[in-house]
Amino acid sequence: WSSMMHLAQDAVAFGAGTAATMLCHPTRTSAMTAMLGGSLKSIEAFLPPGPLCTVLSQWQAAAVGGAVTAIVSSSSRDTTALVVAGVAAGAGLARAGGPAETLGCLGCIPAGYAGWCLAGRLLRAAGGTASRPSANETEAPEPGRVYLVGAGPGGAGLISVRGQQLLRSADVVVADELAEPALLEQARGSVVIVGKRGGNKAGSVPQEQINALIVQRALEGQSVVRLKGGDPLVFGRVQMEIAAMDAAGVPWVIVPGITSALAAAAAVGIPVTDKEESKSFIVLSGHAPDIHRWEVVANVDTVLILMGTLKLPTIVELLRTHGKTPDTPVAIVQWAYTPNQRLIAATLGTVVEAAGGGKGLSPAIIIVGSVARHARV
Repeated sequence: WSSMMHLAQDAVAFGAGTAATMLCHPTRTSAMTAMLGGSLKSIEAFLPPGPLCTVLSQWQAAAVGGAVTAIVSSSSRDTTALVVAGVAAGAGLARAGGPAETLGCLGCIPAGYAGWCLAGRLLRAAGGTASRPSANETEAPEPGRVYLVGAGPGGAGLISVRGQQLLRSADVVVADELAEPALLEQARGSVVIVGKRGGNKAGSVPQEQINALIVQRALEGQSVVRLKGGDPLVFGRVQMEIAAMDAAGVPWVIVPGITSALAAAAAVGIPVTDKEESKSFIVLSGHAPDIHRWEVVANVDTVLILMGTLKLPTIVELLRTHGKTPDTPVAIVQWAYTPNQRLIAATLGTVVEAAGGGKGLSPAIIIVGSVARHARV
């Protein structure tokens, strides 16, 4: 099945190269190179590795060949050939995973650029995800690619090694407001803060504007780090940004981080699971309590609530109504792993008063359950 899928993808470059040859000129070397790249890769699917398949990177040859064909075609204003050549170039680039500047010349050629984007979408639709590098690669960030990086829970030393490498070498860093200042000081390129803070909508950048910003910077050929607090996949709205990038044909990579939901507990010595006290835990958002099934939540041993301090009185009432007792331990951890870290240790019966109703505590994690009794400063 894998070989069949590869053949389906290879046909894009092979067919595009053939069409470019027919449309431009039967002997045009660049178009023949694109066609040859697709042909050799198709053969490689059924033959063991050998000199024929290792002399050159066939897909990079297809990319360069298609790009040259596009440039030559533009001089004769042959729009159809230009689009087809762009597809050949894009298919080669997408499968080779080559740097975007290889085709930077196409950015000023609308038809060729359209073909390039079309090829990327076709390959993704066919399952051609090999163009996205693994998050654990150590190479410098590629121009035209977006890296969705988890900054970790707070401290500048808690970002992953790969995340730090990208931060220090990307052209632009688009960061959440929660990103640690000391972390942002390591950025080599420009830093754009897109404030996202619960309870402060006036100071937040609309998600649509953030989507447009990272897509625009990537299409301009810049390497982009989208730095998100904690882990980008935990309440990070990452799918909205991925959808925008997919629609524009922008490649992306996810670099995970330590989610604050678990790190906040660790910062004060709370084990979210324990052989005797907690065999299960649940993570939920607290900004809209009414959306949750509290009869289910209240029966989980340990409850971790993000973005819930402004709704603290409501959350406490719902937990008690559905079975949690007033003496159930509660810990609220604010600004975990930063110099401003703060701990409020209480119970469900006393936490609202101890926390001043929850106002002014963001960002903080609410931890409810027997294990919360282990919290210590």
